[in-house]
Amino acid sequence: YDLFANQNIPGSFKRSSSIELSNILLANATNFSSSFQVRFGQNGRNQATDNDGGAGYTFDDIRIYEVQNDMQIISVDEPAGYNCALTAATPIKVSVRNGSSTVLNNIPVKYRINGGSFVNETIASVAANTTIQYTFIATADLSATGSYTIESIVSFPGDSFAENDTAIVSV
Repeated sequence: YDLFANQNIPGSFKRSSSIELSNILLANATNFSSSFQVRFGQNGRNQATDNDGGAGYTFDDIRIYEVQNDMQIISVDEPAGYNCALTAATPIKVSVRNGSSTVLNNIPVKYRINGGSFVNETIASVAANTTIQYTFIATADLSATGSYTIESIVSFPGDSFAENDTAIVSV
């Protein structure tokens, strides 16, 4: 996770996306244990305690939890924002991630436009620790002039962490 690339306006609050520690641990040949430790580092030109614009970060409300069957919506990829080529048959494409260490099958996924009715479909399977793009079979009618809010949700039974199950984009 790159703090500098994800920084916010100084003095303001920003919620970060989840950091999947299991992948980092596996890459370093270790696992969660009773002695598991997390270390945050920060580098800057000034001391973090400098009241005149110091280059520091404040961490607050840190949660560490183990998640089961974690399916995630990473993003709504298509249509992209500020798009002029919307039609009566616009494809809806999302990126979904299986954050679990096993293959997950029969994954319910849905989308809706401007708070309307959901279009429900099922992704056959997603391999462990893998991100895929899924294009809904049912297209959306976005031919009328105006802006649209597209909300997509993955709702896998047994997913113990719902905070990363929704993505929204405005076009």
